[in-house]
Amino acid sequence: DFISKFLIVSTIVLSGMGMFLLLENMVARHFPSFLGGFFYAFSPFLFAEFIGGAATQFFAYALLPWLLFFVRRLNQKTNFFLYLLLSSLVLSFITISLQVLVLSSILLGLYILIQENKLIYLKNLVFLYVVYFFFNLYWILPTIVEYVNLYKIVSDASPFSLFTVQNLVPSLTEAFINSGY
Repeated sequence: DFISKFLIVSTIVLSGMGMFLLLENMVARHFPSFLGGFFYAFSPFLFAEFIGGAATQFFAYALLPWLLFFVRRLNQKTNFFLYLLLSSLVLSFITISLQVLVLSSILLGLYILIQENKLIYLKNLVFLYVVYFFFNLYWILPTIVEYVNLYKIVSDASPFSLFTVQNLVPSLTEAFINSGY
């Protein structure tokens, strides 16, 4: 009970503070930054995610402004490696929701397009994704291997063969305990 309530409160606080810091870094005015943080933290999208019970979605949503803030600081050349590490860690947490990961990648790409020194920003973004990739090798490699193995099994076997039924269709016990899918 405590954890579910803590998750809701921490998500609101994280999203509001993240948007406040991002806007404060961009426009350097307190009141507009406060309003932006407030409206981001209490947006209808976040409310709908709460109601729908999508904890991963709203936690990733809360971290999106932090990612943009850290990438912005990364490009300002102050403590480059610290902000590279923080950006890649936040991007790793954002991976909880693949939708927000794609959205954040698109936003970072658009962010590069509006900058004057596009090559420097692109180089920093490549560094970020390289570090992110190495942080996440623990799940990326097994996923790739599993998809390759599954593709080989499915492409080599007939859909009605005994091998397919034995290895790709859950047993009756697995179906009852909802595993094997």
